[in-house]
Amino acid sequence: MYFDAHKIILDGFAVRDGAHIIKIKDKMRITDYIVYMYDETNVDIPKGIDFWTSSLFTDEANKLFLKVYGK
Repeated sequence: MYFDAHKIILDGFAVRDGAHIIKIKDKMRITDYIVYMYDETNVDIPKGIDFWTSSLFTDEANKLFLKVYGK
């Protein structure tokens, strides 16, 4: 899941603890802040790879997200 961190901060839900990039204070309605969600149905596995690992999936999803939504 990819979130609109800027909106989370502006709406007052973010706290910083020095360990996390962003952390949520109390709770928030998650659907208001999701930019996009990826799963194995919308991320192509690289050629020559037989199965996903969590790290490989994260890397490929991040690449796709930046290609679509990056600056």
